[in-house]
Amino acid sequence: MSNSERAVCAKGLRLSEISKRLFLYNIGLNGPKAAIYCFGLSASRYVEYSAALAFLLRVGRSRGRILEVGCGHSILATYWMLDGLDPTVVDINVDALKWQIQKGKRYSLSGISAVLADARNLPFRDGSFEGASCISSIEHLPFNGDTQASSEIGRVLSDNGVCVISFSLEEEQKTGSTVEWAAGIPPVLRMSFGSFLPAIMSKLGVDRKHYYFERFYSGGDVNERIIRPSRCKEEDRVTLKSRFLMRFLHQNVVPTGVVTLLEFALVRFFSLGKKLDRADAVILKLAKTTCNSSQL
Repeated sequence: MSNSERAVCAKGLRLSEISKRLFLYNIGLNGPKAAIYCFGLSASRYVEYSAALAFLLRVGRSRGRILEVGCGHSILATYWMLDGLDPTVVDINVDALKWQIQKGKRYSLSGISAVLADARNLPFRDGSFEGASCISSIEHLPFNGDTQASSEIGRVLSDNGVCVISFSLEEEQKTGSTVEWAAGIPPVLRMSFGSFLPAIMSKLGVDRKHYYFERFYSGGDVNERIIRPSRCKEEDRVTLKSRFLMRFLHQNVVPTGVVTLLEFALVRFFSLGKKLDRADAVILKLAKTTCNSSQL
């Protein structure tokens, strides 16, 4: 097994196996609707969630508290509950939090802890969580929101705690961003649905509301904007790069994260590795040691 394969293993399972479990779990959690719309479980999420499971494995052994920042309609929080963890989810979207609470009640009488808060100002005491995840959320915070959120995640992480943060990279290794609310939607769909697109996206749980921001990071940004502000040490990483077929389909036919079976099938079209150069996204494993926390 290669290093990249080891990095995306959870509980001894290869990526293909954990992806299958996530796929079936999504169907079980969301019912028949999930067979058509994937509820955020895009091809890249299979890799990101698998890496999060692997990187936070030792948190699972301690049965500790875990924080998911920018949860949206993610299935990861309730999946943590199957492992006996105590997840807390944070988002600024009330509907997403209500959805998380509803789903959490299936696995625990006390449900899931859902907190309406901004990632840039987390309402928790220092060292409150043994683990944290922020999956493809931090890059959507404008201005210096990403550095502020990274600092907050590091602050609420306990000594020897671990966090997983994933975000998009700029292929040419140049810092960039977009504020186009319809970014990522193929032109043919924009022309076909026009002004109805925002309502359709909202119905599917895509919360752009006519405005959208996404930052694309260079290799230098990874350290300057994410790792250094967190005051944690990078212990591991996985990078992913989409191949031609995946790019063609998502750019010209159907947006990413919409068709369940398609996204599940496309997982095999990712190239995984460690290098930031020419990668589309990175999943970081950051650890807060006693030495790190003493500098806070």
